[in-house]
Amino acid sequence: MGPESTAALFSLIVRNTPAQKDQDHIRIIIDNNPQIPSRVDAIAGAGPSPLEELEQSLRNLERCHVDLICIPCNLVHYYYDDLQRMTSVPILHMIEECARYVGQHLNHVKKLGLMAALPTIESGLYKKAFAKVGVEIAAPDQEAQERITQCIYGPKGIKSGYISRHKRTLSEIAQGMIQSGAQAVIAGCTEIGLVLGNLRGAPIIDPLEILAKVAIQKCKCKSPKPC
Repeated sequence: MGPESTAALFSLIVRNTPAQKDQDHIRIIIDNNPQIPSRVDAIAGAGPSPLEELEQSLRNLERCHVDLICIPCNLVHYYYDDLQRMTSVPILHMIEECARYVGQHLNHVKKLGLMAALPTIESGLYKKAFAKVGVEIAAPDQEAQERITQCIYGPKGIKSGYISRHKRTLSEIAQGMIQSGAQAVIAGCTEIGLVLGNLRGAPIIDPLEILAKVAIQKCKCKSPKPC
């Protein structure tokens, strides 16, 4: 997956693991393959499927005898069922875990804004997961979505390494969604989570942070630091 998102997940696991010395941390094997074909292009029918490369990553991790797999990419969960059928190692479903967290810990929330790449929104992954916990998912309007797309994929977008320059634009969109009735905003693209973090005036739910904390719990550590 993307190097920035992979590094962010690793950092979140390290920071949220209750540890007093190096030996208290979880052993983590990272297979970071930026050559996996674009999930956006594949789903649109404009590029090759990423499944072959994703399967190779699964095999690499299996050879390392991992107990659990995390994938720091929202859109790759479009292929989640295919991937889980390829391996006996449990793969955490980041979007399902995010919905479960909201249902258990933020059960007063009934409407969330979703800031994500357009294919992620159109896939319905978030709507389907959050419908199970009775939460409505609201997408940005067309103008806001076009701005989000430019922030992520533009010539000087987040994927090109220009991270901090987009905070103002993305913050304005998040705050606009709150003003339109969302009780919080999901950073439904890992790159968006890298930019927004804890934003004043617009509560942000970061699925990557939730994924990290669930991974810590699944690895039988002490309870991670609270979200």
